[in-house]
Order: sequence, then structure tokens, then C-alpha cells
Amino acid sequence: MILSVVQSLFFNSQQVLYTIFYQLAISFQLVILLLTMSDKITPAISDRICKHMNEDHAEAIALYAKVFGNSPETETAQMVSIDPEGMNLKAQVKGESIPI
Repeated sequence: MILSVVQSLFFNSQQVLYTIFYQLAISFQLVILLLTMSDKITPAISDRICKHMNEDHAEAIALYAKVFGNSPETETAQMVSIDPEGMNLKAQVKGESIPI
């Protein structure tokens, strides 16, 4: 019994660490993309990036809102736009949509 509890805690800790490192890797990839782009980020490019991030990395966007947007109660979030200065997010907090 004790062994199964310890194994469960260890497994859950590994999953949490994996999730954190995965989200950080996505963040670094996004920063590198923004720093290395020679073209301006047009509205069309911003829309394409936002669509990809919202569809494939929703957990990362929520984490951005929680940490960088100082909104720890964020339930979900969407990337609205992005440019070399930063990103605009829309977060769902307690049933309300707030801009970040």
C-alpha cells in the first residue's frame, strides 16, 4: 500500500515537472521565433500564430495569463494578437472574460 502511494506521488511529480518544462519550452520557442523573424509580424502572421497557439497550446496560453499576466485564477485563456512588443491575451476568470 505504502509503495503504491509513493509510486503514485512520484509519478504525479514527474508529470507536473514534465508539464512545466514543456510549457517553458513552448515559451522559449515563441521568444526565439519573435527574435529571429526578419519580416514584420503582420496581422495575418499574428492571426496564424494565435490560431496555432490557441488550438495546440491552450495550456501554455493559460499559464502565460496566470504567470505573466498576474492572473492566477485564470481558468482558460486565448492569445488574441502578438507582435515584437508582446502578446495580448483574453482570460476567463470566474466566468468573466478579461483582457491581459
